[in-house]
This record gives sequence, C-alpha cells and structure tokens, in this order.
Amino acid sequence: MGNLGKTHSVTKTPLLFSFKTRFYNIAGPLFDELPYICCYILFMGGAPLLLELVNKVLTTESVNTYPTFLQLLGNLGILFIFSYIGAIIITLIKSKSVKLLIKVISYCIIILLYCISYFLRHNFHLEINNPICFVLLAETTGEESREFINQYIFSSTIFPTLKRLVILVVIVFVFEYVWCYIKRLLVNAKVALEKVFSVILIPIFLFSIYSTSIYWKVYNAPSPDHIRLMHPPKDLISSVYTSFLTLNMMNDNMETAIRLNKSVYESGLSYNTQTDSTNIVVVIGESYIKSHSQLYGYELKTTPNLCREENEGRLFVFNDVICSMNSTSVVMRNILCCNNSSDGEQWYDYPNFMTIFKQAGYNVYFWDNQLNDTPNAVWSFTLNSFLYNESMRKIAYTATNDSSYTYDEKIVSSYKERINIPKEKCNLILFHLMGQHMDYAGRFPHETFKHFTKDSIKRNDSYLNDEKKEIIADYDNATLYNDYVLSEIIDLFRDTNTILLYFSDHGEEVYDYRDKYGRSHEANSNNFKFQYDIPFMVWCSDTYKANKPEIVDNIKHAVNRPFITDNVCHMLFNVAGIKTPYYRDTLDLISPNYRCNERILHQNYKYEDIRYSLGN
Repeated sequence: MGNLGKTHSVTKTPLLFSFKTRFYNIAGPLFDELPYICCYILFMGGAPLLLELVNKVLTTESVNTYPTFLQLLGNLGILFIFSYIGAIIITLIKSKSVKLLIKVISYCIIILLYCISYFLRHNFHLEINNPICFVLLAETTGEESREFINQYIFSSTIFPTLKRLVILVVIVFVFEYVWCYIKRLLVNAKVALEKVFSVILIPIFLFSIYSTSIYWKVYNAPSPDHIRLMHPPKDLISSVYTSFLTLNMMNDNMETAIRLNKSVYESGLSYNTQTDSTNIVVVIGESYIKSHSQLYGYELKTTPNLCREENEGRLFVFNDVICSMNSTSVVMRNILCCNNSSDGEQWYDYPNFMTIFKQAGYNVYFWDNQLNDTPNAVWSFTLNSFLYNESMRKIAYTATNDSSYTYDEKIVSSYKERINIPKEKCNLILFHLMGQHMDYAGRFPHETFKHFTKDSIKRNDSYLNDEKKEIIADYDNATLYNDYVLSEIIDLFRDTNTILLYFSDHGEEVYDYRDKYGRSHEANSNNFKFQYDIPFMVWCSDTYKANKPEIVDNIKHAVNRPFITDNVCHMLFNVAGIKTPYYRDTLDLISPNYRCNERILHQNYKYEDIRYSLGN
C-alpha cells in the first residue's frame, strides 16, 4: 500500500534514436555480406555490364545509344536489389551452421547458372534467355539426354566450363577470406562505416527499385517483339524470366495465327479472276541503305543492271517507301500478313498473304536464303517458328527450299534447278535474300565483285580512316553483287508474263553521318533516313507491259506516293487479280483509291514527325 499512488518512470527509447538505428541497419547486410553481393552481381551478368558502362565513360560513344547509360545503371541496380535481398536473408539467420548452409547453396546456384550460361554460349552460341533452350529441354527424350551427357558432359567439351567453375569457386573463397580479415580490422569503425554506407545506399535503392518497373512492362507487353524493343535486363535470372514470357507469348500468337490461316484456307472466300497465266515475283532484300544505290543518286555505280532496266522502261523506282521497323523478324511478319501495323493491328490476327494466294489457286514458291541464318538467335527463332511451322507449310506453300547458301546467287540457282514453273498456271514466287547483311565483306564473292576499295570512298569526314572506308567499300560491293543477283532473277522471267517487286526489309547505316555502322533504335531524323527509308521498285516484263497496260500506268502514277511496306499485300492482291475479304483498296499503293494516313512505326513513333523534324 505504501507504493500506491507513486509515479513510476518508464525509460523510452527516443523515436529519433530508434529511427537512426533502423536507418543505419540497412547498411548492415552490405557490410556483413559484401563478398556475396559482389559475386552475385559479377557472376549473374554484371561483369559485361560494368565493362560496357566503363566503355561509355571512357570513349566518345553516345550515352544515348543502346544500351544507354541509364539502362546499364538500371540493369546493375536490379542485380544489386536481388543480391541485397539475398544478403538480408543470410544476415537474419542466427544459427551459424544454417547461415553457412544457405550461403553455400546460394553460391552453388549462382555459379551453376553462370556455368550453364557459359556452356550454352561456348558450345552452341545460345544465350540462356533464348526460348530455344526451353523448347529443346521440353522436347528432349531420355535417350537424347543420355547421348547429350556422353557427348558433352563426359568429354573434353566440358573442360572450358569446368575451368570457369574452378575459377569462380576460388574467387568466392578468396573474397570471403579477405573480407573476414578486413572486417576484423574495421570492427571499431563498423558503426561509422554503416552510417556512411546508409546515406549512399538511399539513392541507389530508390533508383534500383524504380528500375525493377521494367518487369511489369515486360509482363504486360503485347508481343515478343515489344519485349525485345524494351531491352529487358540482361542478368541471368531476368533473362530466364523474359525467355519464359516470350515463349508463352509466341505459343499463344502462333496458335492464333495458325488457327486463323487454316480457317482462311478452308473458307474458299478468296479466288483468282486472272484469265491468263501470270508470274508475280517478290524479292525481299536485307539491310539495303537506299542512299547507297545508284538508282537513288549514289555517286558510285552500285546498280548498273537495274539502271539499265530503268532506262529501257521496264523498272519503276519508288521514292518514298519506308519499313515499320529496322528488324527483320518484325518486318517480315508484318509484310507477309495482311495487318496494317500503323493502325495497331497485330500480325497474328490477319492471314499470311501466301495462304490467300494458294487458296485462290496460285502455285506459291518460297525460297529463303535466311532459312538457316543465325538459327540460334531469338529473332530467327521467332520468325522461323511461324514461317516454317508444319501446318503453315501445308497451307501456304507449294514448295520451299531446304538449304541456305553463303551467296545469294546460289538460292536463285537452287530455285532454277528444282522448279519448272507450269506456264498455264498463275504463280507467286518469293525470294528472301541475305543482301547486304553484316558481315558486308562476306556477302559477295571477292574474286568477281571486289570492285570498290577504300580509295573509291572520297569522303573526308573526320571520323573516317582507311579501315572504315574499306568497310564502306565492302558494303558497296555487296550492293553491286545484290544488283547482279536481281538481274539473274529478272533473267529467269524476262520472256514470261511477269511482274516483280523488290524492296528491302529495312535499311542500315555504315558511317554515313557518324562514327557507327549497323543498326540502332534511336528516334532521330538521320536514323530514320538510313535505317527506315528503303529502296522499292517494280519490274515488268515486256509481255506483262503489253498485257497489263492499265496496271503499268497505275504503277507509273504511284512512284512518288508515300508508302509503308506492311501494306504490300494489297498491291499484290490487285496485280494478282485475287478477290478476297482482306483486300483494302485504300492501302493498295497503285489503286486510285489509295490513301496514305499517318505512317506509324513499330515503336509508335510517327515517321513524318521525326524524319523531317528540325534539329534532330
């Protein structure tokens, strides 16, 4: 009772002190598990990202070219977040034996993923983010697995990967041992260091967390093509995630496309109104820079054969044609299907025009010299899995090639040797060339087409040296060879009733206005000029000109119309005399009813706004 009514003081931790304690503790996992965090970042894809980042800082390369400086930092930030979460889990475990076990398991997973990635790249030129890996894994039988293990695991093939494994294990042990020693030396300074680290970590955390928003964007992407354009993170975990999403989307898109094409083929709604036999030849080139063509005013004589055809009145050259994307797989799917990408229509919701041609009674021949080009690349897989699906082969083609060749003239010879076109029937023949695809020096036989050299390039731009001028010359030699290949195709049909269309899938740049060659996805006027403006031309045999004067007259009147190649099928339906519900005369380049609305590129860029903008 004596204590009744007495006031007891309760010691409370000041809120500020509590906050500071928690605030400083965010650096605890970093300090305690720095080797784990560093090894995770380096082994899971951070090493090449760091090298690329350093290269951007130390060289004159634009920080805005892909991957941009911020994209590289974002990729590293994502790696940091994942490694930090792992470090937190390890730090929270109180039992030393359990903590060691979890840490060892985690290191084993990290090293195993790295070794699998290296093994695939070293032996099969496959990246772990390629959907092919998962398709092969799903389709591999037990016997095939045993053969694979005997051939690759229990052989000298595995040695380079085992060397990497040993090096990584040594790095982990050395790093852990050295850091344990350093921590003992810094034990009295730990609190002060954690305060400094905490202040530094806050902006890193915020930026890294923001960078993870790319996962949500990738998850909600409408197609694999959109995922690719987003440039998702390159670390191994993110790559596997992206690959699974891509594969699922591709399967869904493929099922939709195959189902639709079967329905169209079986519908009988399309028919041929031609009363005479006609050959329609479509030749799709590769990486053709319009401004490197003599036809379009280039100072070097890169297209002598085509210039002769133009001078003799058989070739009609179009001046304002673009592609929707500087990527073969994206462009090809949208060219071959009847969708209008400028209106947001997806390729898999519209039939392949070759299916319609075959259903309407045409023989359809598809000779593709990119059939086996980079077969392990994601873009080849996404394109070829559609074009060469067994169901598509049955309903879209009469015959296709089964091999590809170093030089395009061989694909023409292959077609000539195998196919004897029936003269009484209508035929659609499509050639897909390697054209001027990198490596330019490998695209033409040097003994007969090494016509231009570095001395042929008279430009004096400050960034050009002899080596770069030689690359430009090789590109021009590849263009000259492409002209020869086209003349060979023309000669096959010169004495028949034939109309031929030639255009490139996309352009390229080869030191045309800056110190760079290849392709990029920047939205600026010069990039669009060299990579999206493409050559487009129509050749008509003398017989065709005599038989179809109205169509030839429409072609002449259309050469200056703006056009995007996604809509080429409507022009083909017109010249083929095919009546189909999928024909739209407002998208037909040579129709009097043609209307060119805004040309919207695959990334939703408005072509005219950027191509002709000032100061861009």
